[in-house]
Amino acid sequence: MSTKYNNPRGVYGDRRAIDTVHERGHEGLVFTATYAETIGSGSTSSVMITKPAASDIHMTMSVESSGAGTWTWSTLPNATGGSTIVSNNHKASSTTVDPMLGGITSGPTVTSAGTILERHVIGSTGVGQSSSGGAGLVRNEWVMDETAATKHLIQFTASAATNIAYNITYYNGAG
Repeated sequence: MSTKYNNPRGVYGDRRAIDTVHERGHEGLVFTATYAETIGSGSTSSVMITKPAASDIHMTMSVESSGAGTWTWSTLPNATGGSTIVSNNHKASSTTVDPMLGGITSGPTVTSAGTILERHVIGSTGVGQSSSGGAGLVRNEWVMDETAATKHLIQFTASAATNIAYNITYYNGAG
């Protein structure tokens, strides 16, 4: 017996055929923001994420570096400004508006990192990568479901001159 896929929610009877993130991708609701820069020894690179009010953002992130350093993920930083990072929809033909439109910025002015939620170290031997919230947005993503608009911060401090890259993948769980 075969079951024809005819349900836009990816369900066969009472069994889910694809996971939620895969489903959101087909619906044009998954986005990635990416940013890279070169920084000197002892310098800090920052990306601020301002979650819009009344949204339920599910997110993972990765930080890659060509040299050693530490990075943190924090909430409620005292930070302002920065340059908008443009996000890309995982479904090229989608016209869905990015739920974080304009809410991810590089180079904000940071006076306090806020509450540190995670700390990571990237070693000095070759290119290092560290991720938070699961690989590829499959499981264990951070769920930012506060009712108010809320700021979050990723910061990398270099132990030596390095190239740094951020990849932030998310979807609106309320969508």
